[in-house]
Amino acid sequence: MFLLLLAACAAGPGDDSRRGGDFSATDTDPEAVDPLPGPAPVNPEKPLTEQESADAALLVNKLAEAKDDDARDRAVRALSALGPRYLPFLRSIKDDTIALDLLRIVRRIERESQIAAPDTPSPITPREIQGNGGEGRRPPPEYADLPGDFDREQVERFMGARLKQARSLLDAGDIDGAVRLCDAALLLLPDTKYRPEFDALVLKARNEAQAEMLIAGTMQLAPDQLQYASRDRGARFAQPLLVRCYLKNVSAAEIRLSLFEGPGRESLLQLNVKYEQMDYSGNALSQQGTVSVPINAGNSVLLLPNETHEIEVPLESLTTLDADAPRKWALGRITIDAALRVHAANDKSGRPLVLRPIRFAERTILLYPAGFDVDEAVRNPINTVRKLLKDDKTQEAFMASQLVKKSQLRAMGDLLTGDDFEADNLANQKARLRAMATLFSTGTTWDITKWRRWWTQNRSRQ
Repeated sequence: MFLLLLAACAAGPGDDSRRGGDFSATDTDPEAVDPLPGPAPVNPEKPLTEQESADAALLVNKLAEAKDDDARDRAVRALSALGPRYLPFLRSIKDDTIALDLLRIVRRIERESQIAAPDTPSPITPREIQGNGGEGRRPPPEYADLPGDFDREQVERFMGARLKQARSLLDAGDIDGAVRLCDAALLLLPDTKYRPEFDALVLKARNEAQAEMLIAGTMQLAPDQLQYASRDRGARFAQPLLVRCYLKNVSAAEIRLSLFEGPGRESLLQLNVKYEQMDYSGNALSQQGTVSVPINAGNSVLLLPNETHEIEVPLESLTTLDADAPRKWALGRITIDAALRVHAANDKSGRPLVLRPIRFAERTILLYPAGFDVDEAVRNPINTVRKLLKDDKTQEAFMASQLVKKSQLRAMGDLLTGDDFEADNLANQKARLRAMATLFSTGTTWDITKWRRWWTQNRSRQ
């Protein structure tokens, strides 16, 4: 029994002070944090749950919104600790602002987990990161079309048409439009055979845009309204349409303009013409075309500062737009936007000057069919419209209403929206509403109630 008692005393706990400093405290520091349990073994190929994806997305968002290096490093460490199961999720993120950080995170997880990088390039590749130049720009698009993916001949034909259109815009003085068209065409097919011509056209347009404006221009149309000479197909105007262009020297020095130096060396006036045909029921036909008129009169003109020179160009018809237009009992409206490209210009010393195309403000003129009494309608449009409505000449009343002068707009509006509107026939009601919409450029679909409300509010402004 003495031996058993001795053995039991030898196996009991000894004094902690004899363990060379090892001890265990019975009380715990209140600021201490219990250690996190180690991650449970998981299958690296198991897909992420919805909650796990949401938590990872929150960490990525913190990385993207990090305002300093410390916050970014904390987000990087937290994402790197997610493990290999999150690699597909991390590779699927496309954000150039954090591309380098994501690449470092993916490579760290692969290295620590001894996972080989995939053979297929991930969305986060050094090529993409270097391709943006470090300035936040996305890499340029790549065109990987095979030769059989499209009809090359048809596309090149399309590109040729766009090149011709861009040249027309530049000739008309629309520099921005020409450059935009060239850029759009080259984006569609960068290796087109017309690439050198597109580049040359863009360079020419930019040079013209940088040129100082030396000549300003205004344009007038005469007479005040046009009328066809007959109702035959291809009929001309009873009076030619005169396009009067006024060129003014707005520089501080004299300029000599060379308008005509022989065949093939003349100035060019380009007219963008829009022709509309309208009737009282709302039917409308719109056509648009370009008319190029060479200036073959006047060899050269010397313009002193603030001096003006007039160029008059006659137009006798619009048969190129619609040869059948004279046959129709419809009101025509011609809108002209013009630009003049001067052949050459020199300063007082004879040195050549770079002139941008001289653009003119848009002008509009009305065109009436043969047989319509334009003179009577011009003399007294109010009485003419009232008489035509009374005689149930609906289309004539609509056409005559457009000849009203600015000082007569209030009286014409009172007539068209008058109290007798409900008693008038349906065709005349349509003509009266259509006349109001054409005169005031609003209310195409309004009924008489809306028109009267609008007229009450706007009558005093006319």
